[in-house]
Amino acid sequence: MLSSPPQKHFAVALGLLAAAFSHGAGLLLSPGLSMTDHLQQQFTEPIKREKADALYRLGFRLIRLPVPNLENDFVIVGSVNNLLAAGFNVVLDLHPQVTRDLQKSDDFWIQPALWRNIAKQFKGQALDRLAFEILNEPDYRRKNPRAYESWMNLCIDAIRDVDARRWIVASTPYMGDVDHFDGPEASWTAPRVDRLIVPMHYYRPIAITHPQSYSSRGAKSQNLSYPPDPYDDDFNAKDAKNMSLHFQKYGEWCRKNGVTPWIGEAGCHEDTPGRQRWFQDVKAVADRAAIPVCWWSTDGFGIKAKWSGSRYEIGYPDILGIITSRRR
Repeated sequence: MLSSPPQKHFAVALGLLAAAFSHGAGLLLSPGLSMTDHLQQQFTEPIKREKADALYRLGFRLIRLPVPNLENDFVIVGSVNNLLAAGFNVVLDLHPQVTRDLQKSDDFWIQPALWRNIAKQFKGQALDRLAFEILNEPDYRRKNPRAYESWMNLCIDAIRDVDARRWIVASTPYMGDVDHFDGPEASWTAPRVDRLIVPMHYYRPIAITHPQSYSSRGAKSQNLSYPPDPYDDDFNAKDAKNMSLHFQKYGEWCRKNGVTPWIGEAGCHEDTPGRQRWFQDVKAVADRAAIPVCWWSTDGFGIKAKWSGSRYEIGYPDILGIITSRRR
């Protein structure tokens, strides 16, 4: 997994264990955080070094940097360089507001060329500390994934033509959802290329991690607290019981496909009663499976970190303590 920078002698057991899934030396992927505060603002200037330093002091070692597009390369390059200089490993994530809209637009087929441009900006730099996530949660459910596969291969080729050893994160065509790593829905196979990470996003049971969405769909009568009553016979209770199985099946799929496993997103909305227990359970299961996690995020699904101008004020220090704790 991503190795630590020379000035920061840091080794995480999860990173070393998860490297066994890959074809060689790897990328340190844990403990990770999606840095999302800039997504709610105009992304017009690089992330400042002082913000990067403040996040590092909180205990994170990887930042997933979601960007709405790849065209503002000055801001992207400045942000990534400041994060790297602070000691982080970085996953640069193309994260449009609505991925389905990008998939349907002409701009979709411009992205491989834009990724080539980004790759050139970092040519030969931080090959074991910087990865490119070509698209967040591509959605080809109930669709033929061939268009995505063609597009994905164009992106991989564009990046690897510049740096043959650059780490790449490429999701399944099904949003990285849990259900597509087991049974007949797991028939999609990853490209046979080195240094490839195929992420899973973990928000289960989703009615509990996203209570506002499900309440608005008429699910107000459900008990949306965590953990659900184990004696209930509803989906939420069954889904919660299967947490370990979800990680097991995902790990098996990654081994079969020869790719590195990584939970690219995991979080639970601040309105969920019992969310602290949810984070504890997911962290424990991930640790046992030796699969690193990048938590979502600096907003109310995670630690609710607000920049004060000189430091981050943490809304949920209990959650911060759970997700940055080291496996012993």
